[in-house]
Amino acid sequence: MKLSRLLLIGLSLHSAALFASTPPVPAMPQWERQLRSELAMPLQRLADDYELTLSWSDARKQQLNDCVVTSFSLPEDAQLRRGRALVSVTCEDSPRPHYVPVTITLLGTYYVLADSVSAGARITAEHIQAVQGDLTRLPHQAVRDPELIIGQQARRSLVADTVIQASFLQAPVVVERGQNVTVIASGAGFELRQEGQALDAGGVNEIIRVRLENKNLLSVKVTGPGRAVPAS
Repeated sequence: MKLSRLLLIGLSLHSAALFASTPPVPAMPQWERQLRSELAMPLQRLADDYELTLSWSDARKQQLNDCVVTSFSLPEDAQLRRGRALVSVTCEDSPRPHYVPVTITLLGTYYVLADSVSAGARITAEHIQAVQGDLTRLPHQAVRDPELIIGQQARRSLVADTVIQASFLQAPVVVERGQNVTVIASGAGFELRQEGQALDAGGVNEIIRVRLENKNLLSVKVTGPGRAVPAS
């Protein structure tokens, strides 16, 4: 019993000594809490989750410890997506802003090709695979909405594991070059139809050129197979 008590006392003393020797974690200064709060909404809008680090030394941070913040100027979404940005902080005692560098990791879902596809192939749900990762490392045209991928055509041959980008996709072609096209112009109480020949291939909502029967060239927006309206 005495030995057990001695062991317990020794362990208690050892734990107390360790606890006493551990330096307390300094409280986060008010200006930093405010900065993180200001950035929370735009970062949550851009990703499922995020990590935010202030890329300042402790010495630089301490310069703002007495700051009473009057305003923040936040970066545009495009800068936040790149993973590095500057946040402007203006304090009550000085009109000159401080520029705080931040490093951001945006965590979310993006899509890669599960299999290789050939140029002109229509992308189906079986062709794509969801991946979780750091969105700041993606190409800026990476597509994160599967509805904007499925049903589109590949502009060129793509290999498996390729991050799907908007520039790799096009709307399915419904008007071929050289095809006859009906151009319909309509307004309040009238509808005018003209026939022409497509000088370009195009998908729905894409702009192509048409040579009308009177030989005039007209830019039109494709609305369906063999149909278009004048481009506004």
